[in-house]
Amino acid sequence: MVMKKHELEGTLAEEALMIKAGKLRDENPLDTSPEFHEFLQACRLNDLRKCQELINLGVNINGKDKFDYTPLIIVRFTSYTWAIKKASLCGHYELVQLLLEAGALAERDTFQGERCIYNALNDRIRNLLLKYDFSKSSDPYIYWSTHISSLLNHSLADISLVAGSQSFDLHKFILASRTPYFRKKLESQPETVSWKLSPSIPVEAFRIALRYVYLGTIPRDLAPQNSDVTEEDVLKGLDKISKDLEIERLSVLFPAHKAMLVRSEYFEKMFFGEFLESQPGDTLRVVTVDTTPETLELILTFLYTESTDGITLEHALDLLYAADMLFLDNLKSRAAAAISTLGNGAVTDDSAVEPINVYDVIHAAWDLNVQRLEEFSARYLAYRLEDYIDEDEFQELIRESANRLRSREETDTIELLDDIRYYLSERFRQRFEDTGLDEFMDENGEIDAAAAATIAGQASPNGDATATEDGPEILAAPVNEKGGNGDGALRTIDGKAAEDEFASDAINYQLLLGKIDIMLDRLKLDA
Repeated sequence: MVMKKHELEGTLAEEALMIKAGKLRDENPLDTSPEFHEFLQACRLNDLRKCQELINLGVNINGKDKFDYTPLIIVRFTSYTWAIKKASLCGHYELVQLLLEAGALAERDTFQGERCIYNALNDRIRNLLLKYDFSKSSDPYIYWSTHISSLLNHSLADISLVAGSQSFDLHKFILASRTPYFRKKLESQPETVSWKLSPSIPVEAFRIALRYVYLGTIPRDLAPQNSDVTEEDVLKGLDKISKDLEIERLSVLFPAHKAMLVRSEYFEKMFFGEFLESQPGDTLRVVTVDTTPETLELILTFLYTESTDGITLEHALDLLYAADMLFLDNLKSRAAAAISTLGNGAVTDDSAVEPINVYDVIHAAWDLNVQRLEEFSARYLAYRLEDYIDEDEFQELIRESANRLRSREETDTIELLDDIRYYLSERFRQRFEDTGLDEFMDENGEIDAAAAATIAGQASPNGDATATEDGPEILAAPVNEKGGNGDGALRTIDGKAAEDEFASDAINYQLLLGKIDIMLDRLKLDA
């Protein structure tokens, strides 16, 4: 629900007082630098290329000038944050999208966020802002969870738990709602303000248990580095705490049979070797596996039933690493197949959250020597290259790929980049085959964009021929005063208007190849 104007004004006054008092950080500081002024002018003129250059140089896209004007303000306030406002006022849809993707703050339930939606020039930009808010935010409960996290260091605690020399300032209502033990104790003794914990349990175990009570998560590293406490001590402490406090799933145990576990070479060596787990005892041995409970459940299901129907994209990467650790090659192959199948969905919405982190996937492919995932990652990046090629992480990935050769020669290629180029050519060639445009792709994979527009048969008689630095002469459609080519104008990735979708694809292909060459020059790599 969009706030009313008087509510926005009241919120602005409250935020100003909180910023002045130091209780709230100013997300939109005053910026009088020449670079920021130049950025404002570029936003006013819808100069996407200049905006991108200044963003790459580190201009503050969330700043404001001395008149409280922001890059997207010209006549009146219009977009989501300081850096988005002028573009949305002028109808610069692509510029609004660029700024949002570059990190301009777009937070719902804030004064700037509500004001941007309220004053957006048209429904297309308003829908972009709303869609961005709900699809790009990692969690609709982000503000709630952030507040709960802050309570661990909050001054409004009403009970202290003391473990040795360590004191934990906590909140009765959370302890009572999350643990049956404290619910009973506080119901019978509500005046309690202090509670001593067992000295036999490591403080690290209490810290992990309290984190779980507040946040529902457990860290992977149970014992801190350079600590006298071992992970085994922490695990035993957690087991005792979970039983005493009656906390569910703090310690997840899966009863299993050695006869089935030995399907894994890892467990076979453990149970038939000279390890502690192979020795007879009065009680069952507890074997810890460094993975999540959900992943371990998938592993046990596979060992007992050979079934992998429950693999989801969310857990597939963890499963891949765990299967490699346990020497389960068949399960490892199935996890890789799940990633390459489930993670290869078509891109239908530019603002949608990507289903996987492709950087994690390619590193897993390299670490575990999974050729299938190397090919998948290259294809995934090629089909979304315009979204990744300007990222520092992508360029570092290319550098890593080049450095994987121990003694690299100048004539050596970069394997990942070769694969990306191959799939990039495949991506555009497939789009042109049905129209005959693939005939204009030469042996080097280059396409004449002007010819593409002519074949498409939709060239505007008023179109002007313009030349680009990296490609042939192209037909650019006339741009109206508001920065668009009418409603639904097609633009290339550098912000220029194109005659039609085919011409746009041809131009984009050349631009992406040019970006690859520029990146290689910047990295001082030959490929």
